[in-house]
Amino acid sequence: MQATYSHSENTDTLVELCRVLVEHDLGDEALWNSSGKQPLRFASSAVKQAIAERCGDLLNRNVNYELSIQDSVGSYGDDELRTGLLALSVECSGCGYLKIGPALKVLEQEEAGLGAAFYHLLRLSLYRWLRLYDHTDAEAYSENLREWAEQEDEEARGEYEIADVDGAMPSFLRSEDRLQLRDYRAIVRRHRCGRSKSWIESLLRIAALTRVPCRSPREVIDAYWDDSPLPALLICFHDQDAIAAAFDAEAQSMHEASHEPTYLHVFSPSSPAEAEQAYRGFSRFLAINLELFTLVEALNQA
Repeated sequence: MQATYSHSENTDTLVELCRVLVEHDLGDEALWNSSGKQPLRFASSAVKQAIAERCGDLLNRNVNYELSIQDSVGSYGDDELRTGLLALSVECSGCGYLKIGPALKVLEQEEAGLGAAFYHLLRLSLYRWLRLYDHTDAEAYSENLREWAEQEDEEARGEYEIADVDGAMPSFLRSEDRLQLRDYRAIVRRHRCGRSKSWIESLLRIAALTRVPCRSPREVIDAYWDDSPLPALLICFHDQDAIAAAFDAEAQSMHEASHEPTYLHVFSPSSPAEAEQAYRGFSRFLAINLELFTLVEALNQA
């Protein structure tokens, strides 16, 4: 994960941030000296070092995240926040990839319904913190294409390539499912000691970490960004299936809008309560991604 800090003339706020980092053991005298005693360089180095120690190369292998700490928001960083506030944000410029079909087949062999429960618990849990691209997005895109095609003459309709999303899905996921999150969790929990226990335990940790929803400051987001975050993870069932095809088609225009960050927290480093909340919030974000992409790498090998 790339880490940067930008500021205008808010030096006192930057010094307060350095103090918070030191209080959370995210920097020491040696780092301060090696940073030339420059608050900007120290803060950036401390954050980079902390992420590397916790996540290693896992995130860099799977997703393109960039973390920024700024005293301004907006596409060009020219909309300053109230004096003393900082915005900690994570933007995604390249999403992760999960081919989940083979793993779901293994789970369904263990018990009918387990694969479906695993899939839905994963995606519904992650949606509380991360933007995904899954079969529901592919279905919405295909439906839009159908509506556009219907407005064309018969000859032009043949130019529309509408992916068969339903056909790409495993048969056990095609029927309407009326279960709720707690039902999926109960089904998955029954297999904590089963053949796929490492997958199960990882998913249950993700479900627990995401149980508290991410609370982004909507008043800031709605004022400066036009669209929701870019997907942090593409979930398809097989390589180059209909879900992946729909994503590839939509990805060509994804950067045309101004997208809100994947994660955003606005706080005052001079307020102990706000600084602690920012630290805990970002720590949870890292923990979710660490657990997620550890699971993604395991499932992709199924």
